[in-house]
Amino acid sequence: MKIIRDFLMGLSFITIIAMFPTFFKYKQNPFMSFYHYFSNIIKLDFGGYKLNFYDRFAKPIFPDLFHFYSKSISYLIFSIIIGIALGILFSIVILLLKKKWRKPILWLNYFLISFPDFLLILILQALVIWIYQKTGTSIGNVYSRVDDEAILLPMITLSLFPFIYTLRNSLNTFEGIFTKDFILFAYAKGLSKREIIFSHMLKNALPIILASLPSILQVSIANLFIVELVYGIPGIMKLLYNNQTMEVIFPSLLFIWLTYFVVDVGIRFGKKQLQEGMAK
Repeated sequence: MKIIRDFLMGLSFITIIAMFPTFFKYKQNPFMSFYHYFSNIIKLDFGGYKLNFYDRFAKPIFPDLFHFYSKSISYLIFSIIIGIALGILFSIVILLLKKKWRKPILWLNYFLISFPDFLLILILQALVIWIYQKTGTSIGNVYSRVDDEAILLPMITLSLFPFIYTLRNSLNTFEGIFTKDFILFAYAKGLSKREIIFSHMLKNALPIILASLPSILQVSIANLFIVELVYGIPGIMKLLYNNQTMEVIFPSLLFIWLTYFVVDVGIRFGKKQLQEGMAK
């Protein structure tokens, strides 16, 4: 029942958001826009879009929207997977270090999580240009072209937050598990710290770490908007930016929100199954 309520609330919120840009930009009655849009959908007329401001003619939004969505979701999924995997790996490495080496790393972690994404993009682009000027070697595109898309720099930018968030979350989770009785018992049996981390701690920490995926996805979706605009990626965020019409805003936001909704429901269901399994 809660899932249905959340779905209807989300759908209502998206509808309201999609209605009002037409009022602020074109001074049209938002409710009339809503009426015309869904009247046209009944007639199977889904409207059109322009990917760039200089495009002369609009193209049908469907099925092109699926292409823009798949482009954006590919960047999003791979960057989150890379960020989470590296965050868990680095947290294990940090735990194996001596305490005096942990503090500066943790300080750097807190600094990076507040670092502006836009500034990071400018630094990465400047670094790539500088390396190219000095060595003649191009390690990645600073902007997407029709025949040559930027991949490396957008992936690094999008992976940064999942990496930092997972690293901090993993370290806090591991530190909490270190005080558990079964860990102290493992130490008493003579197991090394490395054996305890990989044999006992990791399997207990992973569900807690992965439970933060909806929060990571929220921020990553917001970051995706900046990344697509600055790197010129022809994805769903760039489509939204260049088209403030209900014909584009409503289905685009619906696709983005459904992605988050499915992940959130999946994580909640997984946690519930895990808790029931542990209770047995």
